[in-house]
Amino acid sequence: MKIVHFHNPGSPNVEQYKDMFAEHGIAYEQHPEFLSAEEQLAACRGADAIVTSILKFPREIIGQLDESVKCIVRTAMGYEIVDVAAASERGIYVCNVPDYAMQEVAMHQVASSWPCAGN
Repeated sequence: MKIVHFHNPGSPNVEQYKDMFAEHGIAYEQHPEFLSAEEQLAACRGADAIVTSILKFPREIIGQLDESVKCIVRTAMGYEIVDVAAASERGIYVCNVPDYAMQEVAMHQVASSWPCAGN
């Protein structure tokens, strides 16, 4: 199995767990989230699973993914960066982390709404 992870520089780095993946027969590759379409497709070659935070997967990209791709995981709340219909047409599951950073976002909102915030 091969997992391709497009890593957002602001997210925790999981490169340190690469050996753990290997112990279970999983090839793990980490790539930056800022790639051209050609680089994105090249990185996805042979992947079984794709993990992304902000790198978009529109219909044009999904249509060119290898048959090996079984799922695209968004490590955030929404699906807006993945063309779910195009993925579904190809039999690719799309999932997300619906409660990602909920507490952090709520705390940020409260802090920015505080009367003295920004004044």
